[in-house]
Amino acid sequence: MDSAAILFILAIAGEVIFALYVLEDVLNRLPRLFASAQRARDTWDQLTRKTSDTSKPHGLSGLQARRAAAVEFWL
Repeated sequence: MDSAAILFILAIAGEVIFALYVLEDVLNRLPRLFASAQRARDTWDQLTRKTSDTSKPHGLSGLQARRAAAVEFWL
């Protein structure tokens, strides 16, 4: 009876440790997830924003300016 109780306690402790390890991993990944979502949102805003002639680099057309902005963003 005593050995069954000890095994039960060890099994529960193992499950708790595993759950804490998984929770720690998930929490460590959240900042990168939010940063990635912010970069995607910023890039989408840059690509869909209408640019004026003064903001176009080197007199490029609208599509070329958006592509150049996207390339600069990812480099």
